[in-house]
Amino acid sequence: MPVQRPKDISKYFRANIRNLKPGMTVPVDIHLYFAQNDHLVLLRHANDVLSETFIGKYVKRDLDIWINNDDREAWDKYITGEYENIKINRQKMEKPEPDKLKPLIVEEKIEYVQGNAKLARSADLISVLDEANNAKNDIQYQRSASVAVEKSRELFGQVTAAVDVATQNTATDHAKAVVFDILDNVAGNTAKTMVNELWEMTATDKELRHGTNVATYAVILALAFGRVEYPVICDIALAGLLHDIGVSQIPFDVVRTPTRSLTPIQLRTFSSHVDESIRLIEMFNTLTPARVKTIIMQHHEKFDGTGYPQGLDGFKVLDLAQVLSIANLIDSVSSGYWDGKTRTLQQTLSTIVKFEKISTFPEYFNPEVFDAVLAWAKNPDAKEIKKAAEPASEIVQEQAKSIVKEKQSA
Repeated sequence: MPVQRPKDISKYFRANIRNLKPGMTVPVDIHLYFAQNDHLVLLRHANDVLSETFIGKYVKRDLDIWINNDDREAWDKYITGEYENIKINRQKMEKPEPDKLKPLIVEEKIEYVQGNAKLARSADLISVLDEANNAKNDIQYQRSASVAVEKSRELFGQVTAAVDVATQNTATDHAKAVVFDILDNVAGNTAKTMVNELWEMTATDKELRHGTNVATYAVILALAFGRVEYPVICDIALAGLLHDIGVSQIPFDVVRTPTRSLTPIQLRTFSSHVDESIRLIEMFNTLTPARVKTIIMQHHEKFDGTGYPQGLDGFKVLDLAQVLSIANLIDSVSSGYWDGKTRTLQQTLSTIVKFEKISTFPEYFNPEVFDAVLAWAKNPDAKEIKKAAEPASEIVQEQAKSIVKEKQSA
């Protein structure tokens, strides 16, 4: 849950988006305004060049843009042609700017600043994913998929190896670049355009980084669990980027409160953001895959059935929804959205272990799934949670057997 900062809308003026000029630099920051929770989202930085495609898709949505009052003179000069515009090559204009979205792939691996551990290159993982997705037989698929799974587990281990928050941010940024490269490589998928557009927006406004963080962790974990199919990768990424858009409909006094400090009434209000997310998706993008909507609908469900909005438990929760739930909780706890404290991913996982061990039956996750995540992260609490989860694991196995029997008898 992103902790959003309010901005005084009286210090901004409404502008006509149709006055934006393709192929020219815009001299001011451009925002979108969500009246429900009084939040401004930074859409484009000053001095960005806006493409005709970018402007067109917002014109179609009939959205207003908002500009700071201090920038009125610059805006007036821009729309009257007095501002000195800089034209660029149209072909270059239509492509995302590498320095904003991702670093270019280079031959050498990127190193942590803390030691000798080297982070995996995007190209290495993309290569084996391509082989798996284009395999001509099961043997070729299994061989390539197993390599992709192993590389993804290694990447998760590297991302969670940081010893301080600064190094953690560096590692997470690299992981984002790897995941974006993977998504950018996927061709012919309906979700690809939406993923790229949303990724670019969250890269612009720091307050929206929660979406890209969750999408990044979710993709890496899904791959680590063996879900290497490109449609699955795109769907889990899109679900990560969209899972909290309904928060824009929640009152600000609730949104700004860390999760652990929400009162029962505030939690009830906040929990409606899941339904609001689905409503907004169905209102503005009817092409969103059904699986993406299911993942989003279930990402706050808990293994013990105390989650929301449906109170699903155990295997009733889609496996990819549980992956997104893990990714969401990891980023919420590490970024401070959970209780106001920032942590490394190792510290985050240890914190989650502590409150999962409070009850005899795990609250959030299938213990076998979470145990695997801890093992990939080389978390020192992995053995502790595995031991504490043994009774629950037996219940999980019984549930699995009963589900298999039901399917066989059906």
